[in-house]
Amino acid sequence: MMESSSLETLNELLADVTYTSTVYHIHTGDLASFQFEDHEGVFPITIKQPQPPVLYDMGTDINSQVTITTKTFLRYPELNQLLKSIRQFYKDIEVIIADDSFVTEKITGGDHTKHFIMPPAQGWFAGRNLAVSQVTTKYLLWVDDDFQFTDSTNIEEMVRVMEANPELDVLGGKVKESQFDFSLSYDEGDEMEGGCLNRTFQSRFHSLPGYPQCSVVSGVVNFFLARTDAARRVRFDPQLKRIGHSEFFIDGLGSLMVATCSHVSIGHQDHMNHMNKYSRFRHPGIVDESELLSVPDGWKEAPFTKDDNPRGLMEESSFATLFPKYREAYLKECWPLVEKALGEVHIKATLDLIEGSISVCTSKKTYDPYAIVRGRDLIKLLARSVPFEQAVRILLDDMACDIIKIGTLVRNRERFVKRRQRLIGPKGSTLKALELLTNCYVMVQGNTVSALGPFNGLKEVRKVVMDTMKNIHPIYNIKTLMIKRELSKDTDLRSQSWERFLPKFRHKNLAKRREPKKKSVKKAYTPFPPAQPENTVDKELATGEFFLRESVKKRKKMEEVKVKQAEALTKKQEERNKAFIPPKEKPLMKKSAKVSTEGKLDIEALKEKVKKAKTKRLGAPPVNPAPPPSGNMNKKQRSKTKKKR
Repeated sequence: MMESSSLETLNELLADVTYTSTVYHIHTGDLASFQFEDHEGVFPITIKQPQPPVLYDMGTDINSQVTITTKTFLRYPELNQLLKSIRQFYKDIEVIIADDSFVTEKITGGDHTKHFIMPPAQGWFAGRNLAVSQVTTKYLLWVDDDFQFTDSTNIEEMVRVMEANPELDVLGGKVKESQFDFSLSYDEGDEMEGGCLNRTFQSRFHSLPGYPQCSVVSGVVNFFLARTDAARRVRFDPQLKRIGHSEFFIDGLGSLMVATCSHVSIGHQDHMNHMNKYSRFRHPGIVDESELLSVPDGWKEAPFTKDDNPRGLMEESSFATLFPKYREAYLKECWPLVEKALGEVHIKATLDLIEGSISVCTSKKTYDPYAIVRGRDLIKLLARSVPFEQAVRILLDDMACDIIKIGTLVRNRERFVKRRQRLIGPKGSTLKALELLTNCYVMVQGNTVSALGPFNGLKEVRKVVMDTMKNIHPIYNIKTLMIKRELSKDTDLRSQSWERFLPKFRHKNLAKRREPKKKSVKKAYTPFPPAQPENTVDKELATGEFFLRESVKKRKKMEEVKVKQAEALTKKQEERNKAFIPPKEKPLMKKSAKVSTEGKLDIEALKEKVKKAKTKRLGAPPVNPAPPPSGNMNKKQRSKTKKKR
């Protein structure tokens, strides 16, 4: 309590007043009140522990001011392309890479590149936290692993803007032609409903003083320059693994001052062929979970031995199945071989010919818990007419079986038989082609199709069988399998999408259903009954014939009969007269005299024509006379030639 009657004295005393908190707190507040005569003043006081400044060695070049950070996952070709573009413009700048890929590969980044290997699939923000924690410079430049530095990627200009505006924490740029900036606003609500967060894209608050091409926003694209201490203060939520860029700026709302500039940009690489594998993890809902992991080439699972389960099984398990009567003779013949094969895995087998059943059960020596399941599959295949030589392969580790029921897929029996025969093909050619392409043994028997082979092959066999029963010819699926088989041989195409190579068959529109010639058209419904048909008396009353005499009625009928007879006689007479009607003759066409186009006759051609006509006559002399006889001819030959002349 200070009291004084002089205002000057009181002001001198107040100038030396200091406030000291009696309770230690790093950030709180208090109120101080002063009274003078009838006046009272209340001053708010902020109690805050001052923080020591974070000092960085700025150096003289950009390499000591900025560190480039990125996070990669299954995109090493893009990462190497990014590092190549960085070294083209900044040879000695430090690059920090956080990598959580399943299998790490070598990167080509030079001496100033730090490659931190994380446990597989830790997520995007976990990698960001690791990369930011290793930065030792004042600024960090965040880029994605599929970006590419260009002539417009000017880090010095971004540092110049940040130094000119000390209140800025994050400064973003453009990726190609996109800035992807947005503004955020948070409205506090009550305890029941909570607050509301609004995000508006391409919404900017105002331009940055001194830099009209830069604007103040709440969030920017993945290409930004940030103060290292500000980024560490907000940090990245490691629970966001796949997608979570905007969440960093949401967490920093109220503590980060963000701006974006349009005169600094970075390029973006084109998607490569191996992106299909990366997209499975980026968008897991598009593909099946079973296709996310692939087994390396040449890898085989270690066989299950007795050392893995030395104490055996605790309880006995058993399975049984029935077999048809016609399989009895074959099962009796091969049963010793069945018992021997199952005895190697310590499974007991029983054949009951009276009930027509086969059963298998475990024993005290059985150590493999899955052996009883393979024994169950063996007896099922034997009951479905599969030969023992093929069925015994089910006991191998890489074999499985599938029994497809097709009897209830088609209602019409004739149609079912045709489609089943279509699956077999002429002389079993279709079935043989299916076996070669899937590496499976396929047996079509009755209302079931039994398949035995690897898991991938069984999946294709089931698809072909089900499509065939749905009236899709198996040749279409066989053609697709042949193309897939050739594509799988190419190592470069294994991780790519095969959609552009596979054929696309269109369903043909079948002919329209035959419509009946006579279509019965339903009459409109009416609650009234149809009108009663008229009888003979009603018709006579309507025409007035009812009131005529009998003699007049008979005379009228006779006249009608005579009229009909006269009409019939006229028609017959016309038909008879048709035979005497002469046909129409065609008019005679007068021959027009042909005027010779040639003015003079060709005498030489006429002579040649006469000579040719003479040669065609029998006994006519030749046109060209024979040469004179030589001196060696005898007298008889000379006399003959004279006579001929």
